[in-house]
Formats: sequence, C-alpha cells, structure tokens
Amino acid sequence: GCGMRLLRSELTPDQIKSDRWDRLADLLRTNKGKLGDLGGGNHFLDATTSVRRYLLTYRGGGHAIGLNSAPDSMRSNLWDFSWFEDPVWRKDRIIAINLHMITAFLDRYVRDDESRAAYLDVAVPDSNAGVWPAEDAGRFDTISPGTGSITVWKGFQRNFSTNLELLRKDPEPSR
Repeated sequence: GCGMRLLRSELTPDQIKSDRWDRLADLLRTNKGKLGDLGGGNHFLDATTSVRRYLLTYRGGGHAIGLNSAPDSMRSNLWDFSWFEDPVWRKDRIIAINLHMITAFLDRYVRDDESRAAYLDVAVPDSNAGVWPAEDAGRFDTISPGTGSITVWKGFQRNFSTNLELLRKDPEPSR
C-alpha cells in the first residue's frame, strides 16, 4: 500500500520553504535501498524517534494515489496512465480520508485540541478489524464515535473505513 506520514515539527511555517522540500525529495530519490528508499513506507515511521508519529497506509494502493490527474499526454496507454491513476482507490475517496486525518492531526497538534486525539489514537490500527455491534448500529449513515464497543475509527461510517492502517509510535527516550 501507499501511505502518508504525519508528525509534529519544531519548524515554524516560515521556515518551511520549497528548497527544503526539494532537497528532501532529492535525498529520497538518490537513497535507493537505504532509509528513505521509496519502495516502502514503514521505515519513515521508524526514522524519526523523538516525536509521536503516525503512518496512514492505503492497502492495495500504489504509488499513483497522489492528487494530480493524468495529463492528456499520458492518457493514451495504460502504462503511462497508471502512473497517475490508481486502479483500486478512487481519488475523491483518498482526498476525503486525507482531509479527515490531516484535519484531526493539525487540530490536535497545532491547535492543541485534545478532543481530536480520538481520531488519531484509534482502538485498532487495522481498520478492517474495527467492529460495530448490531445493538449499537443506529442508522446506516451513522458516524462512528470510536468509543465503547464500537471500534470502527472515529468519524467514519460503518463499512467505509476498510483497507486502511493507522500506525502510531510514541517518542522514544533519548539514548
């Protein structure tokens, strides 16, 4: 799957410049087979140890789950097209999930809103393992509170949080 990592930084917004992102992207591209190799995502979760960090993975998603659609010049054959469009995940669904998780993260760690922790510190990291007992079902479109016997992730509707994984690692003590 393809994932998204969220972590808190001590950098201020004015310190985050495009040249920093460009340098990071260049380092990742030239680091084949080592930490930062674009072949997987979990190593990003292990790379930063001094802060709480999260990794959201879209199971079955390839590298094409980004937000940019295929340009016209890349739509003539499946090979080119597949670099931009994922065969499993709909772009509108990815955007909705990203907005949900990013908003919760920013509210929790930038606005320091403790109530948003429930959206990130989920009861079960594998969304497929979430349960919603029949006696608590309510209407079909009910939003999960993510509490008690309902372990479907908070903010998701029943059957709409499948094939996701949200890992969390707490800060590790200094060595």
